[in-house]
Amino acid sequence: MELIRKRIVMLSRAVKVISKIMKITGLLFGGVLCYELIQVLREGAMPELISSFKVLPYEDLDVFGKALFIWFGEKGVILFSLVQLLGIMLSMVMMFHFLQKVFETVENSGRPFDLSLLPYLKGIGVWLLIGMVLQNFLHAVIGVFVFVCLLEIYRYGCALQSESDETV
Repeated sequence: MELIRKRIVMLSRAVKVISKIMKITGLLFGGVLCYELIQVLREGAMPELISSFKVLPYEDLDVFGKALFIWFGEKGVILFSLVQLLGIMLSMVMMFHFLQKVFETVENSGRPFDLSLLPYLKGIGVWLLIGMVLQNFLHAVIGVFVFVCLLEIYRYGCALQSESDETV
């Protein structure tokens, strides 16, 4: 039982550190991408950062990419890619924010099966779904990590439940 509690505390600290790193990175990366998007939309010209982006040849684009290319040209595909990157970054930041809240609640209350966790768990699910919709491999890896963390909380809850059942 104590070993499981120690693992929860260790994972809680790791998630807190990762969450802070994600928030800082998200602010910096998101700020740069927003600046680039504003420059493109305002001036119509490609700023230095994204002028080096190359779009795949038309034949290699998926159906959605081909539609964007037909409607908006190469610039439209690049703009969509920047918006997609912003969405992925935002979903990762929010997912880790909610995961941090879950661990803080479990660590402070000592109760892994608490109704106050439901909004946080729903938030993780929503942002995970958003990230998966954006189809990013890195996001899928992060999603697996989140679910491993949730499994540890569940394991802790099972141990508490078992201990509670034995004492009654």
